[in-house]
Amino acid sequence: MLCSLRSKALTALAALALLVVTAAPSVAEAAPKRPAVGDDPVEITMYLQELDDRAKDLKEQLKEARREHDWDRAAGLEAEYVEARQRYKKESGRLTSTDRGLVAGGATLVGIGGVSLLTSLGLALAFAGTDDEAFGWAALATLGGGVIGVSAGGPMLSIGLEKRVRQVSWRPTQDPFGVSGASVTLSWSF
Repeated sequence: MLCSLRSKALTALAALALLVVTAAPSVAEAAPKRPAVGDDPVEITMYLQELDDRAKDLKEQLKEARREHDWDRAAGLEAEYVEARQRYKKESGRLTSTDRGLVAGGATLVGIGGVSLLTSLGLALAFAGTDDEAFGWAALATLGGGVIGVSAGGPMLSIGLEKRVRQVSWRPTQDPFGVSGASVTLSWSF
């Protein structure tokens, strides 16, 4: 009787374990913990990488379903893929940012430098048809300015467009010295 009871208990445990394993979501499908802005940059990077990997995995599964002409599975995977990409973009926008100042400055320098390079080409062509040296010097000056503008603006633009983990901005609620509304006046008379 004890052996029969033990056998039934083991069978019930095995069935329960099978039920738990099949009902639980897989590790790949489980949603990773959502970090807050200002959390550890490594944690945020790993979180975004997990979201991106999930979207890439869904894309591969979608391609495979289309190759096998499994249109029902492909339709479901396509909806999941679109949702995963949207989630990645939303979370990436929430947790990372670009440096707008570097982007604006770099784009301005590249734009002005490019126009300067085109202007130097026009001045060089004008210099070829005349004996006036002013066109030659002007072409050389605008060429130098254009090269400097493009070579300085390019790195600024590429560094500014790079995504960085957002940090929580610190704003004091009161004056750090505890003094507000006070002023000091110094006067000197001769």
